[in-house]
Amino acid sequence: QDALEGRLVQWRERGWVRSWQGVRIVNRMILEVRVDAIAGLARSGEFSALWDGHRSRPLAGDFPRPAGRWAQRAWSREVRSRNWALDALEIPALWKRGVRGQGVVIGILDSGVEGGHPQLAPNRRKKDSWFDPFEGRSEPWDSSGHGTAVLSVAVARNRDGYRIGVAPRARWVAALANPGGVFHPRFFTLAADWMLFEGRPDVLLMAFGFEPGECHDDLRLFVNAFRAAEIFCVFAAGNEGPAPATDISPANYTGLYPGDAVAFAVGGLERDAGPYPGSGRGPASCGGRVYPTVVAPAAALPAAVHTRQLRYDWIAGTSFAAGYAAGVAALCYQKRPDLLLTALEEALASSARDLGPEGPDPGYGHGMLDPEEAVARLAAN
Repeated sequence: QDALEGRLVQWRERGWVRSWQGVRIVNRMILEVRVDAIAGLARSGEFSALWDGHRSRPLAGDFPRPAGRWAQRAWSREVRSRNWALDALEIPALWKRGVRGQGVVIGILDSGVEGGHPQLAPNRRKKDSWFDPFEGRSEPWDSSGHGTAVLSVAVARNRDGYRIGVAPRARWVAALANPGGVFHPRFFTLAADWMLFEGRPDVLLMAFGFEPGECHDDLRLFVNAFRAAEIFCVFAAGNEGPAPATDISPANYTGLYPGDAVAFAVGGLERDAGPYPGSGRGPASCGGRVYPTVVAPAAALPAAVHTRQLRYDWIAGTSFAAGYAAGVAALCYQKRPDLLLTALEEALASSARDLGPEGPDPGYGHGMLDPEEAVARLAAN
């Protein structure tokens, strides 16, 4: 990138290029160019590929939406007394032993986060906690509501008796990677670059994806960079099921660093422990593997709404199952802060409760997350 500086100055003088910006996470530059100059840039021999930054794909992820018609009063009564998802994962038992995610940072690349929500504001990290390459706002905000809801099930403080988040003492950082909930290569690249070098979380939520049943390698280099930094990446398995081969990238990546690792894809469960109907299923399009890796609650879930008031809604989808998994990872890291990424992945998969047919299967993967068993194994080993 440094060697290209002289050429960029020449191209700017010709009127080909208006601005440029290099990033560190991958060897890529973001250029603002005149459309009729693209062919000349391609012939220059300076680039291995040119990617139109204005092309975007709709996310296969889900957005907050009601999962029932409960009145707010009924909602308050139920969530104050219990949260079926947290109870199914037996999270309160870990809280009683002081395992609440202390000392762990969860990051999220999504539509943004409403940092002023009372369930999230107390857990925001004090320094280097927010980046907005889209509008450049200094305070966290959410362009669609998706990021706020997903992060809340991972790390909500559980104020005023509302039990929402798995790891209420973990801290969070966020970058606005997908404005309006739509993937855009320019903003995602800038957000990911900030997340790796400034955000530096222990756990990273990426609850989005591309078209089902296909292998898109667009983000492989980013995922490998995070993994090389020992950041545990959690992916949503998608909501295009229940047909076979409804997997999505990047959740279906195989052959990741180190060696031949696979992405940690989280599918969904209904309240009765049946598979969430829309949960993406294997076989994985990027190579043979168990897909999803594990499952977690994904229906009739309480989550924060992107407002600065104590407002909530019922939501559903595998994005929120991934949020629960990120919170569980934070609990594990509290007990074993020296834990290697691959050891955490193995512990979460091997300790999962087998559901459905014996052994791994396309509906449940290795089974439902069992946080207490995972934490016990890690503490003992």
